[in-house]
Amino acid sequence: MVFASATVAIDLHTYFALVPVHAFVCVQATPYGNSVYCVETTAVGSGDSFSQAESEGAYEFSMYQQEGALDLIDVNQVLSSGVKELPSN
Repeated sequence: MVFASATVAIDLHTYFALVPVHAFVCVQATPYGNSVYCVETTAVGSGDSFSQAESEGAYEFSMYQQEGALDLIDVNQVLSSGVKELPSN
C-alpha cells in the first residue's frame, strides 16, 4: 500500500499485480506504452536492495503472466471511480 500510495501521489499510473496468494506494485513505464515496471515490495522490507526487488518484480510479473495467473488492478481507475483513500487523520 505504501508503494502504491507513493507512486499515485507522484502521478504515475499504478497497478496492483495480483498473483496466487500474493500481490506487488507495478507502474506504467511510459504514459502511452503497455510495458510496466514492477517491484517486489516484500523484498525491500526483507533487506534486499531496491535493484534486487525490481528484478524480482520483473521476474514474477513475467512468470505469472506466462502462466495466466496474473491480474492487474488499475489503482488510478479505482480511485477515479469514486473509491476514496483512507483519511490521513
